[in-house]
This record gives sequence, structure tokens and C-alpha cells, in this order.
Amino acid sequence: MIEELKALAEKATPGPWHSTLCRCGHPKCRQQILSTQGTVGFDPEDAALIVALVNNLPAIISALEAVPVMKEALEQSEQGWENVVEMGLLPPDHWETANNLFHACSQALAALEGK
Repeated sequence: MIEELKALAEKATPGPWHSTLCRCGHPKCRQQILSTQGTVGFDPEDAALIVALVNNLPAIISALEAVPVMKEALEQSEQGWENVVEMGLLPPDHWETANNLFHACSQALAALEGK
């Protein structure tokens, strides 16, 4: 899903996008018009991105909701593995693995924080 969305976003019109009320003049019309960079409407690549985003929205929301939980777990794991490494709580032949796990947690946290 992520690679598909990235590819579609690459082909779509870059933002900012705007939504304005339809100008048809009908008093009960509530339709919105999407516009990008001063133009009204969108091309097939834009439509494909909108469809993919709407269709994948439940998965996107679930992933975003999971981020704080994953971040907390990674922070705890990072601290735990750092303690294991610093205190030498494992036999020396496991230090490298523990250190790798500590660094993997640190990298994952940095990625979640956009660093």
C-alpha cells in the first residue's frame, strides 16, 4: 500500500489543494470543487491518488493510531537494551546482538520522529 501511494503521489498534481463551493447557483447545492494551483478540477493521476487514499483510509488511520503505542514500546525496548549493554547483563558473546537491538530501536524511534 505504501509504495502504491508514493507512486501515485509522485504522479499527481502537487499541492496545495483547495476545496470551494460549487458555483452552479442552485440554492441547495452543497457540492465542492477541488482545485490545485489555481486550476479547477484534476487529471486522471489526481483522481487515482484520491481513490487510493479513500480506499486505504481505514488502514492509514489504524497505522497512525498504532504509532504512539509502537513509539512507547520502542522507547522501553531501547532503554532496556541500553541497560543490558551498559551493565553487561549478558554473556560477552551476546553483547553484539544486544547492541544491535539497541541501535535498531534507536533507528526506529528516529524514523517515527521524522529524524
